[in-house]
Amino acid sequence: MMRYIGFSVGLVGLLFVACSTSNNSSPPDETTLSGEDASSSPGDNGSSTGNDDSGDSGTSSSSDSGSSSRRDSGSSSGKDSGSDSGGNDAAASQDSGVTPPPPNGNLVGPVITGTATFYDADGTGNCSFPKSNASPLLVVAPNKSRWYNVGTELAGACGECLNVTGSKGFVVVEVVDSCPSGTGAMDCGVSGADLDLSQDAFSRIANLSDGKVPITFQVVPCTVAGFMQYVFKDGSNQYWSPIQIRNHREPIATVEYDSDGKGTWVNLPRSDDNYFRPITVTVDPVTKQQTIVENGLGAHNGLTLRITDAYGQVVVDTVPVTLDTHTISSSTIFPGTQQFD
Repeated sequence: MMRYIGFSVGLVGLLFVACSTSNNSSPPDETTLSGEDASSSPGDNGSSTGNDDSGDSGTSSSSDSGSSSRRDSGSSSGKDSGSDSGGNDAAASQDSGVTPPPPNGNLVGPVITGTATFYDADGTGNCSFPKSNASPLLVVAPNKSRWYNVGTELAGACGECLNVTGSKGFVVVEVVDSCPSGTGAMDCGVSGADLDLSQDAFSRIANLSDGKVPITFQVVPCTVAGFMQYVFKDGSNQYWSPIQIRNHREPIATVEYDSDGKGTWVNLPRSDDNYFRPITVTVDPVTKQQTIVENGLGAHNGLTLRITDAYGQVVVDTVPVTLDTHTISSSTIFPGTQQFD
């Protein structure tokens, strides 16, 4: 996907307080972010191109490293819901001003000051979500080295929502991809931006002709309809079972599964492609070299998961799947029965 970067404007980043009120007090309109009409596209975007402030062009390749700490809890009020069948819905507004009303939900992250650009998004990317035909498409690819991973958790931002504010207003977007990271002028498509927004989202907060703009952003609850949903990687079975969680209201911190049906919980680490999978790590006693082996979840007639969000909320849900020697298609979405508050 081509990333577009225009000329930078030397403006000071605008700060706002998420829980304050202002003249812009009407709640955001709900808009669909992503659908489930195509197969997933795992992995990094690879490279992006664009122009820096001097008009020079460059390329950037993705990196798996990075960390983020931006999920300190705050408070807001209201619990809206929208419709969705595979991704998260989000709210957006084009009202003037830069202080939005609190988004839906009780928990928000701290406000961060940064910059944003835009790219030709289609809903796919590093998070392995399916292509979306939603219009407007309100999604974002955060800078991989800064905001895609969360602490030591790979792909920790996938599926979470960000409230982004610029000079024209604010928009809520879902994280579906990462902006390839590098160093210096090669960071995020040579722009060095914190967020790479879809064109529809960028146009809500600034003019497309601005190219790169100062913003503030924070993690907020997603507006979702119904319960969480579960998808296995194509070809999964009891011996190889990467699982992805979609349609979650809050950012996911950890996922565990009941390995024996008796409450023996085993952690499922998340990989860079936003799938959770069991692994075994062995260390050679002589060379001290680590070997990581990916395992399956074993045979299950109904898979019980314990899911914890970034704020400590815990839900226990059972995926209505039969895991045996037969393979599972990635186009099959298994409905859950739980959702975060």
